[in-house]
Amino acid sequence: NPSMIEINGVKILLVHKFDVDMLKKRYLGKSKLILPNDYLVLDEIPDIVHCGHTHIPEVKNYKSTTIVNSGSLLSEFKPVVIDLSDRTFNQEVIQ
Repeated sequence: NPSMIEINGVKILLVHKFDVDMLKKRYLGKSKLILPNDYLVLDEIPDIVHCGHTHIPEVKNYKSTTIVNSGSLLSEFKPVVIDLSDRTFNQEVIQ
């Protein structure tokens, strides 16, 4: 946490706690460790961010990034299916 993966050229950031300000600042927060490199700086802007801290299902866009929270298995969980070719998603998630 966090991890950046790439599937068919689509960059996906997986992170537990996330808000749009992190994307605006290109920074994911302060590390608890002192390291020679700051690994929480967003060098690359992700195409998709998947987070889950609030446990509330939601899909929204900020500029060119799709932000997804699929909820929680302990409360309300709504699987999100995203077509990676055009980033459309199943609409029932946001209803």
